[in-house]
Amino acid sequence: MSAIATELRFDAETHTYWHGLEQYQSVSRVIKSVWPVKKSWDGVNPAIIENARERGILIDRYCCELVRTGRVETAADERLDVNAGVRAFTEWWREQEWWREPGAVVETQKILADPINGIAGTADLVIPGGIYDIKCTSAIEADVAYQLGAYAYMRGLEAVYQWPPAVAVIHIQPKKYPSGLRVIPFDAAECVAKWLNLLAFYRDVRPLLKIEQEAQ
Repeated sequence: MSAIATELRFDAETHTYWHGLEQYQSVSRVIKSVWPVKKSWDGVNPAIIENARERGILIDRYCCELVRTGRVETAADERLDVNAGVRAFTEWWREQEWWREPGAVVETQKILADPINGIAGTADLVIPGGIYDIKCTSAIEADVAYQLGAYAYMRGLEAVYQWPPAVAVIHIQPKKYPSGLRVIPFDAAECVAKWLNLLAFYRDVRPLLKIEQEAQ
């Protein structure tokens, strides 16, 4: 891990990263600032969106706990849909063999950074040769490829791992898939190219974005 990434702290309230007094923008905020396509949930009742957001946060937290500690126990009064998602991930994870190999390292909630552009992001699961991001949304949004590309690019900046790393989404949807989830691989090189194109545009318009923010 780069020295910068180890020193970054994440402010959950503002969804920003900080290196000392220097603010880093999150990958999601960078994408959102220049992304022209509406999300699939645009126009949906805010209460429904918030319910789905909370479900995703809980499932993500439990799944990362399982990977990090080898065990997980949900709350006694946990939501049924959360329990279903965690159960699907647990069964999938137990079937994987690569993480049991000697020397295998799996990191959860790993902060990756691009110090030159002042951008950082947190990947759910990172192994020496790959990056997995957990999604619990009803559909996989088009901008996910850019997010994965950002993570793969920043992982490459560490320059000590397989390049490009494999990237995939673990889509947890017990009502949609017989096994409760589906691992959806993406072309890493294509994702990185998408991210670099978006990053170039972001750098061009960033001064304008700052002007708009200051005017509000």
